[in-house]
Amino acid sequence: KVTGVGLPPPEPASITRNYFGTANFFGGSSATCVSSISLLKEVEKERADAMFVILSDVWLDQPSVMSKLKTMFAGYSKVPPFAFVLFGNFSSGQSHQNSVAKMKSGFKA
Repeated sequence: KVTGVGLPPPEPASITRNYFGTANFFGGSSATCVSSISLLKEVEKERADAMFVILSDVWLDQPSVMSKLKTMFAGYSKVPPFAFVLFGNFSSGQSHQNSVAKMKSGFKA
């Protein structure tokens, strides 16, 4: 049973950047944080009205989720967002030998 969670006090990104520069805290192949990439800043200014749809726990092995995704994509078909961002392990259960094949087939659905 969890009785409490301790977190550092929040601070503005500008203060963090004073100490850590352009370090990428979120992983990936780039050592530089995405927000410090000048080309991305230019694109962001050009597309101030851009919309991102962000989803988590998108379990591609669940038929009900696939059905809802199809409904959502159809709803955005006339005015699509700049990007759909999906987070998660994409599987509702434990990983096993066929997990990768199931994920690939889920993305193709």
